[in-house]
Amino acid sequence: MAKPRTDERDRSIPFMAWSPFASVPSPEVLQPAIANAAEFNGKTILSWMALHRKWTGFLMHRIEEDLALAHRLAKRSEPQDMYSVYANFYQQASADYQREFGEMMRLGQTSLSEAMSAAQKTMETAARSIPQAAA
Repeated sequence: MAKPRTDERDRSIPFMAWSPFASVPSPEVLQPAIANAAEFNGKTILSWMALHRKWTGFLMHRIEEDLALAHRLAKRSEPQDMYSVYANFYQQASADYQREFGEMMRLGQTSLSEAMSAAQKTMETAARSIPQAAA
């Protein structure tokens, strides 16, 4: 009859001796990099929230202008007056969209610049802390 197999031999090998993660630094060593990564995530989320808030405000403004167009047209009876209302509406809409897209580009560039600075800081901190853990 065969001997029952025991896992004693498997249990005697320390986990880190055979783990593919044996060279990964401890969480304490990575703490500064993790803190910087959290800062990066926070800045990114706040930037996106600002962009969405700005865009939502713009869309609300444009919806109000669209609704006001119908009211302005309802007060006109002559074709020339209606033409003038439409011309003013489209000129204003064009100027609003142009201004808003410029503002969104500026906010996006600022957001990206801040995110890249935070990411670079995270990478530099990790690069400094990991070699110290290996020593």
